[in-house]
Amino acid sequence: MKKYNFIFVLLLSLSFFSCNSKEKTVTSNDAKVVTINEVFQTPRDESDNVDSPAFWSSNDTSWNDTSWIISTAKDSDLLIINNATTGEELFRFGKTGTNPGEFKRPNGISVCKNYLFVVERDNHRVQVLTLPNFTHVGFFAESDLKKPYGIFTEKLENFYNIYITDNYKYENDEQLNNRIAVYSLKLSNGFTSKLLFKFGESSGNGRLPVVESIFGDRMNDNLLIARENEEEGKKGVPSVKVYSMDGKFKQSIGNNIFKAEVEGIALYKTDSLNGYWFVTDQSMDKNIFHIFDRLTLKHIGAFSGKNTLNTDGIWITQVKYENFPKGAFFAIHNDGNVSAFNLSEIADSLNLKL
Repeated sequence: MKKYNFIFVLLLSLSFFSCNSKEKTVTSNDAKVVTINEVFQTPRDESDNVDSPAFWSSNDTSWNDTSWIISTAKDSDLLIINNATTGEELFRFGKTGTNPGEFKRPNGISVCKNYLFVVERDNHRVQVLTLPNFTHVGFFAESDLKKPYGIFTEKLENFYNIYITDNYKYENDEQLNNRIAVYSLKLSNGFTSKLLFKFGESSGNGRLPVVESIFGDRMNDNLLIARENEEEGKKGVPSVKVYSMDGKFKQSIGNNIFKAEVEGIALYKTDSLNGYWFVTDQSMDKNIFHIFDRLTLKHIGAFSGKNTLNTDGIWITQVKYENFPKGAFFAIHNDGNVSAFNLSEIADSLNLKL
C-alpha cells in the first residue's frame, strides 16, 4: 500500500498553461516524488504504438515557429510530427516498406543538428534524413544489426558517432559481448559509414541481457545503458549500467531505486561537466522519472506526471520556449502520445539549478 506522510498542493491561477500545478507525494519506499501536471499531451491514437520522441527546431537556441516533436510509431511504420508548443499534430511521414522514406517498426530516434536518425527494428538498420524536408540521406548498419532499439548520436568535429543497442535473442552469454554497436558517419561530401566496434559484458555486474535506451556524456566519459529486469522469462534487477564511451564497464546505478522497467534516458547540461540525468522507471501504476547528478551519478530526486504512465522514450530540449523558459521534457504516454513538461516547473519542485 502507498503510505502518504503528507500532501502539498500548489494551485496556480487558471490560464492556458495553468495545468503546471504540482503536489508532493511519497512512494512506497518513502522516497519523495513530486507529481507535476503536463503542460499538454499530443493527440492520442493507441493503434500507432508510439515509442520514442525527439525535438527539432530550425533555431537550436531560441523558440521559433518551426519547432517540432517527432515521434516513432512502431505499428503504423511512420513518424508523427507535432507542434512543440501546443502539441497539435501537424503531419505524418513515411509508410511501411524498405525503400527510402519507408520504415518497418521504427523505434529509437535521435536528432543531431539538422539530421534525423531513425532505428528500424524490423529492417535491421538506421535511416538518416535531413530536416525539415525529411530528405533521405542514406541507410547504415543493415548487415550488422539483428534487433536494434535505442540510439545515441554525437557530433565530433567533421563526423558523427552513433551508439545503438542491439537487443537480439542470445543463445549463450558470450554473444552479449556485441550488445552495443558503435558507428562513425560522415555526412558531408557524400555519405559514408563505418562500424568501429561492438561491446558489452557477458558476466558480472556489467552484464547486458536486455537493453533498449542509451545516452552518452563524452565530457564525463559516461555512457548510460538501460538494463531492464526481464531476462528470458526471469526477473532480474532493473538498473542503469554505466560504461565508458569506448565500451568499458564502470559501475551500476539505481539497483535499489528502480522498481519496474528502466527505459528512457536523457541529459540536461548546466555546463561542460555538470547537469542532470533523467531516467524512466516505466510502470502502468507508478511511472516515475528519476534524476541523477551528472557528475557524481548520485540519485537526487524523482517526479511523475499526473496523467503520464508506461513511458518508453524521453527527450530533453534546452531550447527556450515562449512558455518553456528553461526548455521542455517530453515523455511517451502509454504507447499512444507524448506528454510535455515545463523544465522550470521540474527544477523548482526538486531544487535543481538549471
